[in-house]
Amino acid sequence: APDGAIFVGTLTGIVTRVESDGSAQAVYGLAEHGFVRPTGLAAAHGSRLLVADAASARLHVLAPLAAASAPHVRGAIGPAPDRPLPDAGGRWPLRPQLAWHEVVGTIGEDRGDGKGESRDHFHDGLDVRGDVGQEVLAIAAGKVSNPVATFGFGKINEGLAVGSLAYVHMHVGRGAHGAALDPARFVPVRDEAGQLVRMRVRRGTRFAPGDVLGSINPMAHVHLWMGVSGYGLNPLRLGLRDFVDTVAPRIGAIELHDAADIRLVKREAGRLLLPRGELTLVVDAWDQVDGNLPRRRLGLYSLGYRWLHADGTPVAGFEQPRTAIEFARLPGDEVVKDYYADRSGITVQGSSETHFRYRVGRAAGDAGGPPPFSTAELAPGDYLLRVVAKDFSGNEAT
Repeated sequence: APDGAIFVGTLTGIVTRVESDGSAQAVYGLAEHGFVRPTGLAAAHGSRLLVADAASARLHVLAPLAAASAPHVRGAIGPAPDRPLPDAGGRWPLRPQLAWHEVVGTIGEDRGDGKGESRDHFHDGLDVRGDVGQEVLAIAAGKVSNPVATFGFGKINEGLAVGSLAYVHMHVGRGAHGAALDPARFVPVRDEAGQLVRMRVRRGTRFAPGDVLGSINPMAHVHLWMGVSGYGLNPLRLGLRDFVDTVAPRIGAIELHDAADIRLVKREAGRLLLPRGELTLVVDAWDQVDGNLPRRRLGLYSLGYRWLHADGTPVAGFEQPRTAIEFARLPGDEVVKDYYADRSGITVQGSSETHFRYRVGRAAGDAGGPPPFSTAELAPGDYLLRVVAKDFSGNEAT
């Protein structure tokens, strides 16, 4: 806005005017107006908001919601839009499409930046192992809706977006030796010297299940992403044929840290002594699925905990485990260090051994991380802390 305020929007249709001091002065509800494709926002006089909707070719003028109906949006993300999943028919992005392939990475795992930081961002999809040069196939019918549907040309993260799916770590529209696959769909873009600089896929291009999209690059796997912008969903929801997981996660270690993030180790009569107040729970845990190599470690789907009395009966409010982390969809990368403790990371990015060190107990003022972990409501005494680790298939370790 001209006066220095900014407008913050979410895919749930809520836009908030935030003043320079951080206060939210006006909240607007876009969803109730039935916008199909809003393409621009602008501030108007009297706290009004102008919204251009491309689908209806109209300009709308919105006034702030009444205080009684304005939701609390500070730090909220809201649920993902309720859209049908692609009809993949159980297909995998590699041949044979209706048979098992090894899963080597799941949604929510922490990933590094390649420069020494192991907790740079969340892994936002499903990794399916394949051979370098192997053809990548469409798993569902889809239409290219993005004017720039290809990305990362010549880099390890090169990929193609088709509808609500994206296929990454491949040579888009090119075979193992660089030969063009289908000139009717994949249009080479060259610079003035005639060098190939991009593979273009026109908006509106349609793909059917089994159509060849490209070939696997040196990453030796296909990264399958699903969702809408800002709302990555778990591709395991597609029901990949012959994917079976009967293996429960494993919990390698449980730590408790004080407010300064120093591990608590002092014991009395065999019991760990905890101070009153907010603490941090750190859990080293991982998962495997049927058919994985023994060394393969995958991330969890969810992590929770329960406080129990010394006799094993639950503390009031903990009759059921309290879920602290769940990767039904991804939080923003800015809170990855609130979900993972130090020394967490995978081997291909520098760690000697893959460890997922989950962290429960958000930093002060962070509204995007896991909920606080606290002993403030516990009376002095002996307790059991039970950690519950689950995978996507519902297998559970405690």
